Amino acid sequence: MSLSSRAVSWVFPVTLAILMGGVTFWLNRATDVNIESVLLNPSQPQYVMSKIHGVKFSPQGQVAQTLQADSAQMYPNSTDVTIRNPNGYMYADGKQLYHVTSATAKYSDKQKKIFFEQEVLFTKSAVGTEPEGSVKTSQMEIDIPTQVAKTTQAVAYEYGESKGTATGFSYDKKNEVLHLDSRVRAIIYDQH
Repeated sequence: MSLSSRAVSWVFPVTLAILMGGVTFWLNRATDVNIESVLLNPSQPQYVMSKIHGVKFSPQGQVAQTLQADSAQMYPNSTDVTIRNPNGYMYADGKQLYHVTSATAKYSDKQKKIFFEQEVLFTKSAVGTEPEGSVKTSQMEIDIPTQVAKTTQAVAYEYGESKGTATGFSYDKKNEVLHLDSRVRAIIYDQH
């Protein structure tokens, strides 16, 4: 039996089409990826960073802030970052202005606040004729947009040679005003 030239002209394209369809089907099945959603354990961190050393520069290219910490963690379904042993500095015109340390801290992206906990030490460097000042407390929050640090806990403060205790304080960086919320027990030395 011989195939006519007309039949041969139809057999080749049909065979090629069937063959290409089969290869396409096989490639589609071979590269098919099954995506399965896996719920993360909310008690286990989703991200972990160790031995942190970060630097933020001012628009003029000078160091504006630094942060060192042992670790930072972010948990599933949260935008908060938990930081262990934070050690942060703020600078202006290349000079250190503030230093804060604590055992732990939490940065809340939604609230734009940092919450320091356990053994918090907040220090303002001596500037010009102003002496160094520091506040020790068990917890403190810093509102980043308003640049206000505050706590409702017991505080021990030092300002030059003066020192005292109170319960609660707020420090407004923009206006450089420290407000102690309760009765203050203090020993005050004239700085002049």
